[in-house]
Amino acid sequence: MLSVQDHHTAAERTAQDVDHRSNLSWMVASGPVMRVLFATTTVFLSVSLLGQWLLHDHPASDLADKVMRATNVGLEGNVPSLYNAALLLVCALLLGLLARLTRSHALPEGRGWRTLTWVFAYLTADEYLHLHEMLTAPMRRLLHVDGLLHYAWVVPYAFIGIVLLFTLWSFLRRLPRRVVRNMLIAGAVYIGGAMGLEMVGGKVDTLFGEHSLALVLLSTVEEGLEMVALTLFIGVLIDYLRGHRPDTTLTVTFAPDARA
Repeated sequence: MLSVQDHHTAAERTAQDVDHRSNLSWMVASGPVMRVLFATTTVFLSVSLLGQWLLHDHPASDLADKVMRATNVGLEGNVPSLYNAALLLVCALLLGLLARLTRSHALPEGRGWRTLTWVFAYLTADEYLHLHEMLTAPMRRLLHVDGLLHYAWVVPYAFIGIVLLFTLWSFLRRLPRRVVRNMLIAGAVYIGGAMGLEMVGGKVDTLFGEHSLALVLLSTVEEGLEMVALTLFIGVLIDYLRGHRPDTTLTVTFAPDARA
């Protein structure tokens, strides 16, 4: 096991020493944050299932339809979708903070953190505006696919994801192994939900239709995995900023730009 106490990289020292260069600071611990986020996710998923059950039990009720649309985690423009976008935005902000800190210390990891910041900024916009869905029909016509690739946006996104992984590989190798492991776990859970279950959902949609109970349940699990993965990733980033000491609280600060 890698000993954090004995083997500090330059990036780790950044997170530990940054409190000496402060103008603005806040104190944060990953444990309470993650507990709140996991509890919030549980509430959203439970209410979503309840709303869908209500509509299934009262299909002619306008009120049941409104409740379902307001609470369904698989639909856009409601509170659950805003919450998912907010989780992505928090990730982007934490990554942006890491990019700023590594830049102020002239560390080689800075480019990787900046790249991830832009990636999550785009994912935030994508989640809120559902940009990926605009690719489904054109890609389906171009590739002549259906079934598992019914939602054909997964094809270009999978390609971009593979390219991004190779692009960031040298960056990941500079990070502590525990951090990389936890980042990859969070990423695997997110991709498994956003793309893996999306592909399964495409097959279910083809066989049973978009309003089938199976697709409704699958969509709920998919969104739940995304929320869980983002919560895990937020915890990883907070712990990294706190110097890999989850049992304590560290003041994370912004350093003034020397060129200002």
